Amino acid sequence: MLLSRLGLRAREAASLRLDDLNWRAGTVLVHGKGGFAEPMPLPADAGAAIAGYLEHERPAVPDRHLFLQAKARIPRWCV
Repeated sequence: MLLSRLGLRAREAASLRLDDLNWRAGTVLVHGKGGFAEPMPLPADAGAAIAGYLEHERPAVPDRHLFLQAKARIPRWCV
């Protein structure tokens, strides 16, 4: 949703950290090319999707990245 609603590049979305979200201001701090960081408005639907992900999907780990990499389960018939 962040890619489509905010026009983020995959690398920009992947580098987001929990501290980049400012829920009170309704913004997300995007780190782009050249090391610049710019706050962008966070649309309500994108914010709701992130909140749902944080509440129901993201594991409770100390890593501060918003999105975590997970290894997909390989079906037995593939091996």
